[in-house]
Amino acid sequence: MNHILPDYYVSEATWFYLSLLLSLAVFFRFDRILSLRNLDLVLLLSISPGLLLLSDRPVLGNIWLFAGTGLFVIRMCVDCYFQRRPRGEQNLNSFGMAFLCISIFAFFIVRVFTEIPAPETIQTVRQADSLLSMQDVSASQQQTHLEAGPTARLLAAPVVPLSNAVVQGGA
Repeated sequence: MNHILPDYYVSEATWFYLSLLLSLAVFFRFDRILSLRNLDLVLLLSISPGLLLLSDRPVLGNIWLFAGTGLFVIRMCVDCYFQRRPRGEQNLNSFGMAFLCISIFAFFIVRVFTEIPAPETIQTVRQADSLLSMQDVSASQQQTHLEAGPTARLLAAPVVPLSNAVVQGGA
């Protein structure tokens, strides 16, 4: 991943939460909550926290993995007693898409409120604000190097009315 996105790190817990939400959104049947498919998905996803616990608390992680695997083995042994198999429908329906959109939106909102914006972002928003107010800032601000090109200011211009807190917070 370092070759594609250098200096971008995602922790193991974040990967777990993102993959959990994506798996639930794609494979969970929201219109039939009490179904075998949902039970199988929950059992499979319940093993993942045990893998996360192995690095910090190995005893608890192994107990978690053993219990989750045991529940899944019991589920597979009981499977032969079920007769009727319903028709398999599409994986991602409208409820799943709504769940995926809401969960991704929640992740983005948490990131917006918890992380301080980069200085380049604040500078770009200020430049877009001066562009909207038709002020010439090229003579007043001598920049040694450009962090973003002129297109970034144009793309940030619609954001300026919504992000006055960001502009004033960096001052």
